[in-house]
Amino acid sequence: MFSQDIIYKNDGKRIYCQLTGQDSLNVYFNVTKKRATTESFISRADVAKIDYVTRLPYASSSDSIVTRNNNLYYQGKLMSVYDFTNVIKTNDAAYKKYKSANAPAAISNIFAGVGGGLIGYPIGTKLGGGEPDWTMAGIGAGLVAVAIPIAMISAKKSKEAINIYNKGVTPGAMGSRPKASVGFASTGVGFSIRF
Repeated sequence: MFSQDIIYKNDGKRIYCQLTGQDSLNVYFNVTKKRATTESFISRADVAKIDYVTRLPYASSSDSIVTRNNNLYYQGKLMSVYDFTNVIKTNDAAYKKYKSANAPAAISNIFAGVGGGLIGYPIGTKLGGGEPDWTMAGIGAGLVAVAIPIAMISAKKSKEAINIYNKGVTPGAMGSRPKASVGFASTGVGFSIRF
């Protein structure tokens, strides 16, 4: 229970959970009871404060790009690919990283498309009563297998682009978390707190 995030509600109640996302309207989280996990959310207006254990992979400012359930949100609204491109263009480093993800995505799509066709053709032939060429299906499966790690490279670069963009957005008060550190400086031992 102590390793969980805690949402303190305005009515004094607490929610012990694992945060999964935030946007300008809601805070999203998972609650696990008796090995069953339930996805839920609460309106930001009902939240007094949050104690973070889970560090979210994005800033919680309403101007950050939020990933939730494989969808992208900006200012609380679902983003299209066109919207995402226009928003991320405002940060040169993030846009450069995002463009570097496009080539692997295109290559992965080509391999997956051709591989899927090579798998589907023999299956269609078999269903149609003909004699299928299973070698063709095997080659197709190999192409799909090659496409998967390439797609993962593209996804990783896209996620990095979102993180770069979000680091350029000033986090809101609910997402800020001071960091304390102790280290050696030229004058001796130093202590610093960053907000």
